[in-house]
Amino acid sequence: MASIIVSCSKDDQQLHQAEMILPGTWKIESFQIPKYGLGVSYAGKTFYVDTILYYIGSITIPEFSADRVHASMNPASKVPCEVTIGSEVFPFSIHEFYPSEGGLVIYFQFNGPDGLHPITTAEQAFIWSSYIFQTNYRIEILDAKNITLTRLSNEKHVISLTKE
Repeated sequence: MASIIVSCSKDDQQLHQAEMILPGTWKIESFQIPKYGLGVSYAGKTFYVDTILYYIGSITIPEFSADRVHASMNPASKVPCEVTIGSEVFPFSIHEFYPSEGGLVIYFQFNGPDGLHPITTAEQAFIWSSYIFQTNYRIEILDAKNITLTRLSNEKHVISLTKE
């Protein structure tokens, strides 16, 4: 009788682990403000670079297949997510998800209508001034309930998430 040996690469193992851990609702435990000239509006105040804000909301990620949002897919499928700040919910999505030399990379982007939108709430001011979840992040899975996202283009833009 012949036996079949299945081997997974390290990248495949990381993707599978992320597919199992990422779906769910994650509290935004902390968010380190990156370097922006105008500051970040939150709770009616303006904060500047290197300030860390705590417990500012959550992100909900549905179940997904990494194969469908891999950067090599043309076009990659979007995974709709919801970011909640205060009492307001914002439509975001995962546009790409792939392994790289530095680990797993996830690309988030706002998933609302195109165009300019008036900022009428404190929550909207925070979303648009902070650029949270609007770029490529390196994912560090600490354990099944804790992950860290670090912006690829700015190591000081760090988001710590804890699964609810």
